[in-house]
Amino acid sequence: MFKIAEKKAITWPVVVEIPQDGGKTTKQTFTGEFEIVDQDELNQLALEGADLLARVFTGWEKGVGDEEGKDLPFSEEMRQKLLKITYVRRALFEAYGQIQHGRAAPRKN
Repeated sequence: MFKIAEKKAITWPVVVEIPQDGGKTTKQTFTGEFEIVDQDELNQLALEGADLLARVFTGWEKGVGDEEGKDLPFSEEMRQKLLKITYVRRALFEAYGQIQHGRAAPRKN
């Protein structure tokens, strides 16, 4: 039986493909935190031209670090920095699309 759940927040793997010299990328993953919004709110955000990720990407659980690899705790300032990196935004959109469409995250090989 399908049960309607009112879950509003979820953690989800975010796979970021980081550009490298020579046209290659390396994949790195972190666990993002997202708020699930309903279709009415998605439509309203689109009509307003609002930044969807600024609304639904609420932080991370683990996996975001500085250049030396030290874990960075969530802060609003760091969230804003991530939202300004185009290839991170693409990864966040992909993750949120999986959530909204009920698609499982890709498995690691």
